[in-house]
Amino acid sequence: MGHFIGQLKNDEGFNKIFNRASELTQIKRDNEVFFNTDIDFAESVDYSTVRPDHKLESEKYYFLDYSQGGQNILDSIQIYFNTLDSTAEISTLTKDHLDKIELLIYGKKTSNKYKLNIQAITPKYFIKSKNYLKVINSHIEYKHEKDVLEFKDQIDIFIDENEKKIYFKHFANLKKIDNSFIELYQEASDEEQETFIEEVNSHENFEIDSSKLKLQTTNLKKLKYALDNGMVSEVLSKKRKVNQYIRRYKDELSLRKSEGMYVLKTNKDITSLLKVIFENFYQGEITGKKLESNSSKEL
Repeated sequence: MGHFIGQLKNDEGFNKIFNRASELTQIKRDNEVFFNTDIDFAESVDYSTVRPDHKLESEKYYFLDYSQGGQNILDSIQIYFNTLDSTAEISTLTKDHLDKIELLIYGKKTSNKYKLNIQAITPKYFIKSKNYLKVINSHIEYKHEKDVLEFKDQIDIFIDENEKKIYFKHFANLKKIDNSFIELYQEASDEEQETFIEEVNSHENFEIDSSKLKLQTTNLKKLKYALDNGMVSEVLSKKRKVNQYIRRYKDELSLRKSEGMYVLKTNKDITSLLKVIFENFYQGEITGKKLESNSSKEL
């Protein structure tokens, strides 16, 4: 039969979506794509073989061998399997938690190994209030709905425990599972590095001197991710807030102003800039201590 659960934002755990088998039977009947675990991925592309300058196609599935992704990724995926093994111990979704859903997950075991269909939930899926006309028993009725979560008959991520593979359409969705997936992101091409430099230099208080700049793999991946997700201009355009942020965490950054300009010349300087773009530093609300996080997961 399988299990249908939701993952909540901010590491608040999981909820069962339904508490009656009849409801799961109905939604499975109406959404054959999402609840199909026997999917043919013959046309999918091995993400690890994709060239850095390759443009990801939104309708195409890519795959990764998640067993090669480090212990953090393995542990995060194992949590799904463990949770699905113990659904009797988790509560059913309530109205109070509806707007906290981050992922919808359907898991089914075959030969004692799980296949997981996952749908990534974005703010546009939530309908706070909606009026509509609907045909009911051959006549039109006016309906008003509020606090509705739209369910789409689609799969954004597919995990195969037997093959140790994870299939996806948009890499950004993998960060909802574990931020460490960014370690498996593509490296920026030479052209994309130039685009990054041009974009940074377009902001009046930053200048990258690329004459001797040699970036390391980690920065090339983070740089490309920041570019692909529009993070560079989104952050650096907020000049006053950026300057305040750099001053607050100046001891943790290698960014120093000279004649009103932050000049970046080394890989270390770019590391610091990326930490600003990803907003990796924060202040603890309880102790007031300055802290660093490797996650840029939005709550």
